[in-house]
Amino acid sequence: MQECVFCKIVGNKIPSVNIYDSGRSLAFMDIMPACKGHVLIIPKKHGEILTDIPEEDLKDVILTVKKLTDAMFKALCCDGINVHQCNRPAAGQVVDHVHFHLIPRVEGDNLDFGWPHETYDKGEMEKTADKIRSSL
Repeated sequence: MQECVFCKIVGNKIPSVNIYDSGRSLAFMDIMPACKGHVLIIPKKHGEILTDIPEEDLKDVILTVKKLTDAMFKALCCDGINVHQCNRPAAGQVVDHVHFHLIPRVEGDNLDFGWPHETYDKGEMEKTADKIRSSL
């Protein structure tokens, strides 16, 4: 993808502060971090949403997420880490290339990832589960 900013990073057409390259995935610092230490992990092959990524590449990406999460806990002495991934703009995806955010957290920071909680009407949860199951 010629216009994809993450593909440009993979192709060394845009500078980035890289942390780890597995061959299939790349971890680098986010230039607009939610907090200091915010890391992005991407598959090196372009795919817009999670379902576009071949399984072997996705396995590599999630193992990179695990490896970086461990390294960040050790290096940054943070209290927690959010792993965040969005699919399509309605879910908050800004860059049309699959990516995972690793956001280090400390008790008392000002980040808020809370959301309101809804309730199901009687039988609605089961019907929704059935819809999902039928698409598996």
